[in-house]
Amino acid sequence: MTMDSEKRYALYYAPHETSALWRAGSAWIGRCAISGDAIKPPEVPGICAQQFAALTAAPRHYGFHATLKAPFRLAEGATQEILVAEVRAWGAGQSPFQMPRLEVRIVDDFLALAPCSPHRRLDSIAAECVKQFDHLRAPLTDAEVERRNPRRLSEHAVELMGLWGYPFVMDLFRFHLSLTGALPEDGSLRESLQSAASTEIGPPAGAPAQFDSICLFEEAAPGADFRLVARAPFGA
Repeated sequence: MTMDSEKRYALYYAPHETSALWRAGSAWIGRCAISGDAIKPPEVPGICAQQFAALTAAPRHYGFHATLKAPFRLAEGATQEILVAEVRAWGAGQSPFQMPRLEVRIVDDFLALAPCSPHRRLDSIAAECVKQFDHLRAPLTDAEVERRNPRRLSEHAVELMGLWGYPFVMDLFRFHLSLTGALPEDGSLRESLQSAASTEIGPPAGAPAQFDSICLFEEAAPGADFRLVARAPFGA
């Protein structure tokens, strides 16, 4: 039996399950994070199904999303019920806003959907999520710190990880929905993936969309795929 202390939770932006973007993104990574069902991904010219599955393994594990507060274990005394109640109460006090158009591009060494222009509210909503629920986060273990490979991080990123449990927050945060894991330095491969993703996901990603809720995802056991367990509408 999995102990609650082994479960992890994360706060994400995730498109509504009825939206074209959710369907396209879930199909691209090969899994629906609501039902848990596998989905046959699109065919990408020059990339076999096995290779494509390997390239999309990381986002498939986490589900189609943009991270607001990265996965964390619950602090002693905290429960999923408390977390859900606090997330919903906080969401009820937020106002929906229109997001900028999303576009497919290479971010660092992976493919992602990212805003076509900076957006102050996207950055501030993520910072608010990081701070608002941090009292429910268990401290990082030595193993969790080591998995972040702190020797490859800047001094500032290491400081942020010590404060908030994750290095890429606050001024280092960049809103994005991952479409692959780390990609090899292969220009033709990257071009093929970007072209295919632009065809499959580009149209719904470029349509106007409201940021009107945040989602709680759960990793029920170490290594299990993350599933959406609660959506907190803004202004509800």
